[in-house]
Order: sequence, then C-alpha cells, then structure tokens
Amino acid sequence: MNPFREDLVSRSRPEPCSIIIFGATGDLTHRKLIPALYNLAVDGELPTGVKIIGFARRENPMPNSALDWMS
Repeated sequence: MNPFREDLVSRSRPEPCSIIIFGATGDLTHRKLIPALYNLAVDGELPTGVKIIGFARRENPMPNSALDWMS
C-alpha cells in the first residue's frame, strides 16, 4: 500500500483514455514508462478500455521485449 494514499477517503475511477508514447523504442520507455504502466495495470489503476499507442522512428531493436505486449 502507498502510505500517501491513506488519507484519501474515496478515489474516483479514471475515464477510459489513450496513452501515446513518442519514442517507444527508446531507453526511457524501456526503463521507466513500460514498468510504470505495468505496475499501474497490476494494481488495477488503469481504466478499463485504456489504449496504449507507441510511435517510434526506428523499428524495435529488441525482439520479444516489453513493447511486444503493446501490439
């Protein structure tokens, strides 16, 4: 549990949305964004129907990587 959320009485469920990642094959995406999105999904914090879209100027250099779950 997050100790900063203990004082929150109620938390509204976020609306469905799209998350667009520019530079989806980059280092920041692999080290920070994908793990953060994964943790949000595991904790049930992502809204139902959320869409994650990744754009990149180059192809994914790592086959079978974390980006594969987005396709």
